[in-house]
Amino acid sequence: MLPEPSSIRIHAEDQCPWATRGIMALPLLCLALALLFGPGASAAAQPSGNSTVRIANALEPRIGILIPNNPPDYSIIMGAFEKQGTENFGPFEFQMGRIRNVPVVVVLPPEDGPLVRSLAAQSMFEHYNVKAVVYAGTSGAHLGPDRMRIGDIVLGAENVDFGNFFMSKTGDVVGGEFDAPGRRRRFREFYLDPQLLGYLACSASRVAAHTALEPWANPVYKREKPQVFYFGVQGTSTMWLANPEFIAKAHRAFHEIDEDGDWYSNLAATLYHVPFIEVSVISDSILEFPETERGLPKPPEKQQSTGFLAQRISNRIAIDLIGQFGEQILGGRFSTPQDSPFPAAYFADPTHVQDLLKGMDCR
Repeated sequence: MLPEPSSIRIHAEDQCPWATRGIMALPLLCLALALLFGPGASAAAQPSGNSTVRIANALEPRIGILIPNNPPDYSIIMGAFEKQGTENFGPFEFQMGRIRNVPVVVVLPPEDGPLVRSLAAQSMFEHYNVKAVVYAGTSGAHLGPDRMRIGDIVLGAENVDFGNFFMSKTGDVVGGEFDAPGRRRRFREFYLDPQLLGYLACSASRVAAHTALEPWANPVYKREKPQVFYFGVQGTSTMWLANPEFIAKAHRAFHEIDEDGDWYSNLAATLYHVPFIEVSVISDSILEFPETERGLPKPPEKQQSTGFLAQRISNRIAIDLIGQFGEQILGGRFSTPQDSPFPAAYFADPTHVQDLLKGMDCR
């Protein structure tokens, strides 16, 4: 689990929430408003040290990190994290600090699942100056083992809500519960800014090249190194699919290749114009292990499941991304596209890196 909160707890109200959304207000003006209108203002003859710290925390540009509740393995993220303070807003605890000297804010939601995580993301965006948010997780394969296997890496070039569909009386799946022919709905698909996808692709390629997959994880379909799906389409629902027929229907309707992205947090990020950087590593595949209940291979004695193995790969990519490209992310201006910035052919051949790594040293 995450380390216990430090003794540094700041309970001051955020009196300048609009300053955290990239509006470069003067810190002294924010402090004046806090003193004039905040709780205990009548006794505020002297500036409050906590209010000053709160304003500084809110204004400093940071990379946000959303940590999935499960698998419960946070050692790689927290091992690289230098904590400098803790704040609580509602049910969410935010830890501020640095990873490889890059300012970050980290949140582990109190419950699992994309809906609670999206609320944590929204609270993060409202209270901190988040320039981009990183979500590293695990997912289930929706492609057969001839293409996708345990340990493979999927980059969130596109993200869809494949829990939003109409199922006909005959059992056909049609994307969009209320979609009508010719009607374009906003917030249907999300895409990653091409420059950010390039950074993520570089980190994923580097981690993949230095990762040895456990032989027992793919006993029939051998693979020594993870394969990277650079133009992956990640889907989000609260379902864990182990029914090949329904997987095929969902794939035909949404073209997603893994099932457990985070469309809901991506939605929150898009509404706040914060780029959402997502990577997921395949932890289960009913198509590779049809004889199992959930598509999970049985680990050897005293070894943890493939969920833990996949999460560690995913977390290493997140740490590499922040360490190698954190300054560029904090200092850049990136889009939050709802229309694809990539040619459709890139998604037809998602393991071809195209020109994402051009000009970068990803060894």
